[in-house]
Amino acid sequence: MAENKGKNTPAEPEEADPFGDPATGDFLNEDAMAELTGSNWLVRVHEYEPHIPTVHTKPGENSPAIRADVIVLDGTAAGRVYENTLIFGKVLIPQLKPRVGKMIVGRLDKGEKKPGKNAPWTLAKGNDAAKALARKWLADHADDPFA
Repeated sequence: MAENKGKNTPAEPEEADPFGDPATGDFLNEDAMAELTGSNWLVRVHEYEPHIPTVHTKPGENSPAIRADVIVLDGTAAGRVYENTLIFGKVLIPQLKPRVGKMIVGRLDKGEKKPGKNAPWTLAKGNDAAKALARKWLADHADDPFA
């Protein structure tokens, strides 16, 4: 901010910086998902990716994913932003794929474990309190809601 040189002269407002910082590279790996279990998310769903090869991809199989921005609305990681991250999961993908181009609010949970399988990650419907947090986030970051 500009220095206030005169006693009754207001300081000149800082000029807006037109440049943003690079993305942090955070991603939603299994450890991050475990830490975020039970937290509410605001998700801007960008696109469905039919195949993103990973170390877990089996030959001849596709590894679909959702590309999205995720804002953690509450819990120990409240305010954390995962920008342009990939979301994998047998339940999460069908939950998010129909919402490409939209925003959703949901709570990250674990589904029921089936024999020989891990419990899937799921997004439960966001309640009114979570939606209020999302509205506040959007209002507070109106210039760049996912920065």
